Amino acid sequence: MTTITSTSPRAATWGPFQYEDMESLSRLISTLTIGPIHSLACFFFPSFGAGLSNYQHLRESDTTQNSPLPLLHKENLFREIRELKSYAGLDREISVYFGSINHPHSYGGQFSFTDSLVAIPTDWVIRPNGKIFGSKESATHDFSNENDKDLYSDDETRFFIAREIGYIKRNDALFPLLTRIILLCASLFFYFAPYSWLICLGIAACAIGLNILSERINQKEMDFAAINILAQKLGDTEKAKQVAIRALSKIQKKNIERRTYNKITRLYVRENGDNMLNFLCPTLSSRIQSIRDWKSKSVISNSAKTNKAANEQSIHLPPCGYLLQGSGVAQMPILCV
Repeated sequence: MTTITSTSPRAATWGPFQYEDMESLSRLISTLTIGPIHSLACFFFPSFGAGLSNYQHLRESDTTQNSPLPLLHKENLFREIRELKSYAGLDREISVYFGSINHPHSYGGQFSFTDSLVAIPTDWVIRPNGKIFGSKESATHDFSNENDKDLYSDDETRFFIAREIGYIKRNDALFPLLTRIILLCASLFFYFAPYSWLICLGIAACAIGLNILSERINQKEMDFAAINILAQKLGDTEKAKQVAIRALSKIQKKNIERRTYNKITRLYVRENGDNMLNFLCPTLSSRIQSIRDWKSKSVISNSAKTNKAANEQSIHLPPCGYLLQGSGVAQMPILCV
């Protein structure tokens, strides 16, 4: 759901299409076809979604696990997620997964039968520059330098993870799930009662419309929820807003970069980097503007302010990078996170 020429290698291609083009198209088709059944299974049994997506389960205290993360850095990652979870007020356990995905993704909610999960892109945690998310070296690294402009800083990664924790906390998958079930029922009703096709068509149209509308509203609400969570970590709402704007702007700039050399991408990515194929999300431009205009009503707790002061005494955090450019990562995704 964000793109300037770059020295980055081009993304993997399949004929005239890039990997990200095929991913966007397959996601669209899946949403309109098997989406209802898939969403129902993944909400109540999140591990089912992880299995379908071929995610790797990360076990915090298992020293024998064949994991790309060393034990110390794995502990850093779990500590970060627990901290964000506590700021969100979420008591439910969250399983952590790795995956060859383009953005963090979550399954489940507070009514799931098994632990909810958050899947994190491997190269967001283990970066090409060797700085691992959550480490002191990464916290003090300047991501605005020329070689690392394509990489998300620790705070920007926290913003994306906080969005997924917000989904789980608020059970926001339930309403879209309901509309998709209605769509599925309408399809079955049409199959068994073919002469009622006008009624089925009307029900299906309403379900699709409600699903799109609720998702577009929800995406912005999750931006605001993530900012509130991150503000507890940083002790400053305005700083959290700037982190969110930088993160979404990086996605835009990646899209613009891909658009400059791919004809297929130009069909659905605007010159400002907005991806029009992902109709379930508001445009990145509108999300960024909404964040600029948004006034938080949350109050930062005294413990969060104390935590911020302690962090600033031990680690000096420089400003994060603003552009995404020149990472050396082969795939440059179009995201709507």
